[in-house]
Amino acid sequence: ISRIKSDNYTQVDLGIDDIVTTSELAAKEVRRLLDGDVTDSFEFDDGIFNLVGLNIDPKSCLIGKCISDVNYDYMTVAAVLSGNRTILPTEEETLKEGDHIYFLSKDNNVEKVEQICGKRHINYKNIIINGINDISTYLVKELNDMHIKVFDEDADKCREFSNQHTDCLVINSQINHEVIDEEGLSNYDCIISVNENTDKNIISCLLSKK
Repeated sequence: ISRIKSDNYTQVDLGIDDIVTTSELAAKEVRRLLDGDVTDSFEFDDGIFNLVGLNIDPKSCLIGKCISDVNYDYMTVAAVLSGNRTILPTEEETLKEGDHIYFLSKDNNVEKVEQICGKRHINYKNIIINGINDISTYLVKELNDMHIKVFDEDADKCREFSNQHTDCLVINSQINHEVIDEEGLSNYDCIISVNENTDKNIISCLLSKK
């Protein structure tokens, strides 16, 4: 198994059994985060079974409840990570703040898990991607069911990206106060900043959030 940063090698026969592309993994992780307020989501047997993990925060309605109170026909508690111990829970096991709880469901019930845990599910539809690189290329594929606007300061990158991805709008600009107003970015649900410059990512996200 080979871990690579660029996808230029994925189409080349190198005699390697499996290739892990870090940019693709990053895009899939972002998609997972947008899909729900869960920490883990694993699919088994083409989606017949799903394992969903979630932290019990201080305001969770699960604190003090027994496992039997949160077991349902369509999903059951598979395990609880409490401190450094992984517990295969009994019906009488009580949940505490800071526990990490795993649900096993017959199909993808992320929204139901969030509702049970008192978390609000957000449906993201309008997304901003700040920066053009391998990660943003994979992100556009992962988020193809959303309305996407892409920003980058490099005009050549914008031109090439726009030609390759005609289903999203590409803007040759950095994100600042003027652009936020002109492009109506306050109407968007989320910004994903993937510039090579970490400082720009932090500033762009903080400015957009404010």
